Amino acid sequence: MSTKVVFLKPCIFVGDLSVLVSSVGGINTSVNVGPDIVNDPQCLETSLMSKVVEDAAPYLYPCSIQYSLICAGILYTMWTNIGKRLLYQSSDEESQREAKVRSQKLSVDCSSSSRGLFMGIFLLVSAVISMIVFFMLINKPSYMDAAIQLEHLSQVVLNVIAAIALILAFIRMRELRFTAKEELSLEEILLIISLPGEYIFGFLSIIAIGVEGIDQSGLIILLSSVLAMFESSLQTMFILNGMRRSAHTPQLQKRKTGREFITFLMVCNIAMWGVNTFEIHRSEFNPAQMRFYGVLAWNIFTHIAIPLIIFFRFHSTVCLSNIWKHAWKRKSNSQESLTNAGQ
Repeated sequence: MSTKVVFLKPCIFVGDLSVLVSSVGGINTSVNVGPDIVNDPQCLETSLMSKVVEDAAPYLYPCSIQYSLICAGILYTMWTNIGKRLLYQSSDEESQREAKVRSQKLSVDCSSSSRGLFMGIFLLVSAVISMIVFFMLINKPSYMDAAIQLEHLSQVVLNVIAAIALILAFIRMRELRFTAKEELSLEEILLIISLPGEYIFGFLSIIAIGVEGIDQSGLIILLSSVLAMFESSLQTMFILNGMRRSAHTPQLQKRKTGREFITFLMVCNIAMWGVNTFEIHRSEFNPAQMRFYGVLAWNIFTHIAIPLIIFFRFHSTVCLSNIWKHAWKRKSNSQESLTNAGQ
């Protein structure tokens, strides 16, 4: 007895349908299929879901890479902590119990954050308006150059504002106590791993613009690439420094100097994440680079760099939120001993 297996493509056919009869296990089954089901190479393109997947793929594939990075970091942390035992330095059992209860409580103090929050929301709304105008112009061939200039100009403005906020935050937080740590935490490792994405995209864009020639659009792209690398480097140094600072006096705990800048930077990175996710990931939005490297090579470069850039902005927001929550809390001796034991 012969068995015939027929694989059907997920297509939508319009027109006459034929009946295909197959014998599977001695049972005759009939399936209505189109006449060109076997030899139609464009079959998949007529599917409704294939169109949805095709449109959503540029936005979804960075998520899988980011998920893999997070999983790798968590597994690495689990591996390094196997066999370790946290030792409490305090001999008082009651104080240990109170410290454990305090560590399990979730408290959020939003003081000294309102100005940074409102300024950040204003910047976020401006970025959203810029993205809306960009997508309105990019679909019109006569306005494509203007849309690309608007895209990179918005990145220039965001990077300049973020760099200024980082410098001011550095100055305002210099009074906090700095605690040196030899080992990097999981958040810091993931941040450093994602930083090269900014360098890859920036250097490749600078090389392409330099060879192609610097016109008005090229100048904006060049400025955008340089500022993006500068701002991301400055932000990485600030986060690595800020995660090691804490308030050591009641006055600093009460004043919370610099916290409004951390709040602003959190919202600013969300705006940058949106711009990087919805604008710079498409090859046709970078015509100068695509002409210089070619379509295939530039797509390979962007598929490597863009997920790292998106993850860098997302993870920077997480790290800044940790600074926002913990930098202005005074660590007790037991907490410091736990930190040292964890290292």
